[in-house]
Amino acid sequence: MSAFPFVDPLYHEPIGRYAHSPEFERVLTDVLLESWSVERSGVWMAARPPWRRYPDQGFKLHVSAVPDDAEEILRRVAMICGETATEFKCAADPRLLSHINSKRASRGSSGKFMTLYPESDHAFEGLAARLAEATAEFDGPYILSDRRVPGSRCVFYRYGGFSRRSRMRPDGTREYLIRGVDGSDLPDRRQPFFALPEGIADPFPPEDAASGGDLRIGDRFEIREALAFSNTGGVYLATDLATGADAVLKEARPHTSSWSMQDGYLDAVGMLEHEHAVLTDLAGTGVTVQPLGLHRAWEHTFLAQSFAPGEPLRSFRGRPEIILTTHMDDPERVGQFCGVFHTVARGLLAAVRAVHEAGYVIGDLSPNNIMVDADTLGVTLIDVESAHRPDDRVATLARGWYTPGFRPLDEAGRRAVTPADDLYAAGMALYSLVMPVQHFFRLHPEAAPRFIDRFVAAGLPEEVRDVIAALAAGDADRASDLLDTWAPTLSVPSYA
Repeated sequence: MSAFPFVDPLYHEPIGRYAHSPEFERVLTDVLLESWSVERSGVWMAARPPWRRYPDQGFKLHVSAVPDDAEEILRRVAMICGETATEFKCAADPRLLSHINSKRASRGSSGKFMTLYPESDHAFEGLAARLAEATAEFDGPYILSDRRVPGSRCVFYRYGGFSRRSRMRPDGTREYLIRGVDGSDLPDRRQPFFALPEGIADPFPPEDAASGGDLRIGDRFEIREALAFSNTGGVYLATDLATGADAVLKEARPHTSSWSMQDGYLDAVGMLEHEHAVLTDLAGTGVTVQPLGLHRAWEHTFLAQSFAPGEPLRSFRGRPEIILTTHMDDPERVGQFCGVFHTVARGLLAAVRAVHEAGYVIGDLSPNNIMVDADTLGVTLIDVESAHRPDDRVATLARGWYTPGFRPLDEAGRRAVTPADDLYAAGMALYSLVMPVQHFFRLHPEAAPRFIDRFVAAGLPEEVRDVIAALAAGDADRASDLLDTWAPTLSVPSYA
């Protein structure tokens, strides 16, 4: 794991260079005897008794936690480990715990705030019971690779290696191993589902869970395929059985991607509920997908919404007829690009203004959540969970929700997202049609005008540059006037 951007905002660094905060380490030194060693190891803080007591493999215990409960859970679990001389590790500090539970975390390892290494199967069962009792009032993210210990909502278990036995794969990466019941080496996979090696019996009866074969949500939507997965949940293409139309379902897993707030904390479920409220308020604008309701299935929440035709701008700009960089010497291609740019720019500006007129700022606008219909060039906004009004609960957090390259470079010190930020993002999204290098502008701000000026010198109409510049400056009226008065025509460079 790299510590980007834990150590430096501009460079990837080894996680070992990240200076952790002292909260969790302080708990360990308070609870454990002086004979224990407490040492940082990458993401983890490892706590070891004076002697090594665990086998090479077996059932390990994991404990998950939300940020506000983490220190108390750590204290209680560490006390039990101290009493039983059980080696364990925990996330090194609250920031790393948040990273472990974040949207982009690995689904096979996310949620594992603490890992315990029992010395035997008998010790495992005793520890599991004690941990479940000690943490009975707490809840935590579901660890996808594990099963819950009966009676607990934050203690989990799985079978795996304790020592780091591994072999090298043909591609040079390492694969961790366990030994099968027949003595052969087996991969020790961290998968986003529970699985036991052949010949290993589950020590507990199966927990009550949602049926994995149930593809209907809310008795109305039938899932056809998965479009994407993240640690917070999947995105699925579904059929609306009430209308026969395509629909999209966004899933939220509780306690993932948590944010501490003065009045508690916000997690993926809260964000999905907020997005549903935003879509409901914006439904009449016609510029976003339409909400089709919130639904619960097992412990997860699903936002049903209309299907937006087209594809994200990030992939739309890669269509052969859009790519401009290698075709500046072809007047027909330049003219074709300008026609597309003009239509998409008008649609995008209209969408952003409609959201602003409804009292919202978008917050995180980028080529990832701008859908473009290749047939009509119509624009639809999706994934508007960052959109908010000034008095919304999420407003205090939204300053940090943006895609690098699509937030003004001079934002330091400002406490609120503004309409001008959205206009800047719209300008950079349009700039990405010309050349998708916006994330580099933070390294060299002067490159932003320099790149586009070179394209203009090579024959790109000045209006493309001027529309982008007006939006980047937050001047929606000027951008609108330019688009109204510009009828795209071919612009051929002069080589005289």
